[in-house]
Amino acid sequence: FQNMILFLLVIALVILSFIANYFHKYSLIFIIISAIIVLSCYFFIARYIHTPDSFIPAKQIQIYPLLGNYYNLLTESFKQGNMYIVDDTELQFLKDPNIYKTFPYYVNKNSNLIILQDLSYYNNKLYIYFGLTPLLLFYLPFNFVTNLFLSDNIVVLISSSYIFIISLFIIKNISKKITKTKIPIFIKFLTIILVGFCNYSLFLLIRPHTYEVAISLAGSLLLSSIFLFNKYNSKKQTPLLFLIGLLLSLSVGCRPQYILFIPLFIAAIIYIDSHNKINTKNIVLNNFIFLIPCLCYGVILGIYNILRFNSFFEFGFRYQLNSSKLSTWSFNFQDLFIGLKYYLFQYPILSSNFPIFSLAIPTGHSTGNELIVGIFYIFPMLLLLFFLPQIINYCLKIKNKNTFVFFVISIIIILCNLFISSVFGMTQRYVFEIVYLGIIVAILSFYYIYDKLSNNFYKNIANLTFILLFVFSIYINFSLLFCNNNAAFYVFSNNAEIYKKVLSFLS
Repeated sequence: FQNMILFLLVIALVILSFIANYFHKYSLIFIIISAIIVLSCYFFIARYIHTPDSFIPAKQIQIYPLLGNYYNLLTESFKQGNMYIVDDTELQFLKDPNIYKTFPYYVNKNSNLIILQDLSYYNNKLYIYFGLTPLLLFYLPFNFVTNLFLSDNIVVLISSSYIFIISLFIIKNISKKITKTKIPIFIKFLTIILVGFCNYSLFLLIRPHTYEVAISLAGSLLLSSIFLFNKYNSKKQTPLLFLIGLLLSLSVGCRPQYILFIPLFIAAIIYIDSHNKINTKNIVLNNFIFLIPCLCYGVILGIYNILRFNSFFEFGFRYQLNSSKLSTWSFNFQDLFIGLKYYLFQYPILSSNFPIFSLAIPTGHSTGNELIVGIFYIFPMLLLLFFLPQIINYCLKIKNKNTFVFFVISIIIILCNLFISSVFGMTQRYVFEIVYLGIIVAILSFYYIYDKLSNNFYKNIANLTFILLFVFSIYINFSLLFCNNNAAFYVFSNNAEIYKKVLSFLS
């Protein structure tokens, strides 16, 4: 019965989209309604599902497992003139000379110690491995103004909501450049719902910890850079280039591997400037302007690393306390191929409460084997990414430089995130970094294909296909979000009852 309710809710959205198509004069109202549906769901999940008592900013730091409120601990440390959280005088077991290998043993003896997981232990002190950007943009300013400690739930909610909104603007702007025919209102309505519920933000919102803060904020900053760069045209846009560089450098302060994307934008500036017949001197100047904030913030991050780990480039990765043996980690191709297999093609499993889908547990990776499902099952429309060469070729044909750059940068970022995620472990939150940009490009690919269909018969088939993919995608995402085995993520939740209620509704 509950399964049928969930299915009927999805069908109700489809029906509402057809109503929107019928009242096309009021399309803006229905678009706003669809956005409100998504944002309301975001708020409900962030506010009530996981550690709801910590949602409201408080005067005291509220610590909750697994990795909650590290940034507030760092905020308090900064206020006291320190960069570490605690030293080993208060945690004597850290003096164990083999602590990086024996830490899981101490956690087994005392489960409360799990809150130290992923902190970095170096020179008798515990540091936060995560970058500075969330602290500088949210936690420190908020505490300075209000003297309260901001919750991780709120930061992830803000970042996820922003990613949702900026994704819609990117789709709107790019679709105008690659399509000539008008996309039906009901497709636009369903697109908004798809972007909101299938970009994996829900999985960050339902367990908003420090990692989720870093990942969601990095995604919002990177998408902002991509969105703004689409407006770049070489002429008198110094503030725009500086802002793009600043946003991109701030994303590196969330996820260090995002430094790999800076050369992409440098190459993009050179490409656009060259086609606009800008002389070499000005091309160099434009790149220098873009790099100023990158270099400045890079120096700040480097000094921060030196003060903690005596190394400009060490963020604390090798000194993390967990069971992954990161101190002796090394790249191997086996992990890469195992990760690619599971991130792309791991099928969901059917729970005993048919037809609710459940996450599957992959095996064989050296640094992480968490419950995940392959992206082609989460959002089958991602298969349309195979049409990207044709779309890129079309952009070259119509000489739309910015759109060409958008698709090239997007696919490289998606592939890069897929590669990095596959190497460093099969972890549920990593799926977000593959999907949040992929879903934008996939929907744009559908718009492009739809625009090129020659008659109404083929367009009707495309419409039906879109609806079927919509129903499956929304249903499976909510099934996976509240499936039985996903409850493992809420063992330490201080609000088990409401989770059980939601789970019983969907099972």
